[in-house]
Amino acid sequence: RIVLIVPDDKTEFFKASFGKERILVEGVPGVLTKRDFLLRHLALSSVTARGIEVIRKKEYDRFDSRLLRLLGRRPWGQRLLRESDKWLTPRGRFVALLDKYKPALVFSTDVQNGNDIRLMHEVRSRCIPIVGMVRSWDNFTTKGALRVVPDALVVTSEIVKREAMRYSFVPETRIYPVGIPHYDRYIDAKIQSTKSKIQNVSSREVFCRAMKLDPARRIILFAPIGNRYIRDNLLDKIVLESLARLDVNIIVRMPPSDHVTLDNWKKGKSNIVFDLPGGGSPSGDKDRKLNEVTREDDDHLIAELMHCDAVVTGQSTITIDAMMFDKPVVIIYFDQEERQYYESIRRYYDSEYYRPVVESGGVRLARSREELRT
Repeated sequence: RIVLIVPDDKTEFFKASFGKERILVEGVPGVLTKRDFLLRHLALSSVTARGIEVIRKKEYDRFDSRLLRLLGRRPWGQRLLRESDKWLTPRGRFVALLDKYKPALVFSTDVQNGNDIRLMHEVRSRCIPIVGMVRSWDNFTTKGALRVVPDALVVTSEIVKREAMRYSFVPETRIYPVGIPHYDRYIDAKIQSTKSKIQNVSSREVFCRAMKLDPARRIILFAPIGNRYIRDNLLDKIVLESLARLDVNIIVRMPPSDHVTLDNWKKGKSNIVFDLPGGGSPSGDKDRKLNEVTREDDDHLIAELMHCDAVVTGQSTITIDAMMFDKPVVIIYFDQEERQYYESIRRYYDSEYYRPVVESGGVRLARSREELRT
């Protein structure tokens, strides 16, 4: 049997998506305490990485500590921090479930998530094996040191493996690079017949007709940066208005868990449609649904990537998605107005996770609105 432990407000979603005879779903409260957040900030402050420096300047200066960074540079220092974390992390949330199911193995889908850390500490005290996964390509350089090192750590690439060894001193023998699992579907020829929001995704005409696009025009897939990453975000609106002057189709794929300010944008001669994974509205108002990306949402993205002619975005993982389909990518490398470095979009592209993308030559940097249009 597999038991999925999920936030209690998402229990029904997971039951509908995965619930079967041998797959059980249990909801737990997801609320974390001030102590959880303090321990998270301590882990963040113990790693010296460019990506963390950006976050530290933006949000966590009050937790900055030279002593923590000094400890974080040494294996013994991180062991000391982890030992402290083991005794300070709140316990009890998962005791009843562990007693009920007595698992032979626990799999953490995000080894840096506060609730996963609580669970892993509880499991470690019971000598149950732990397999853990790093959720995203930037986590070791933006989320801080591992507070619990699992018995086996699953990572997406050799780059992330090296970061696990460098920043969290995870033994190489415990790390398993496996690729990005959902990309198996991207490269599978059978995806063209997968049931999704758009049937027969192999046909451009069918795709354009379903999306109400002109098949004679080229297609730009625009993934906005989002308000979460830009203070007083007007940049996404400026980019869309610049693209709208072109005689093309534009699909605006809204971020699934963020808002985007597009109020009163002026439509040009482009044919523009919005894709809203998870539901919501183009303006990103209070009706924007913050939810899990469904399989149908991913199918829709696959169709968009297959049929678009170029992708325009910021520091998004959709850059990697586009490369799976050999699509040209244009990166937004300018601000809505002149800004200091730590307020600029440019700061993200100097982070360890994104630097290989920029240095690869596989993307084009648009340093102004004029460069974007050309």
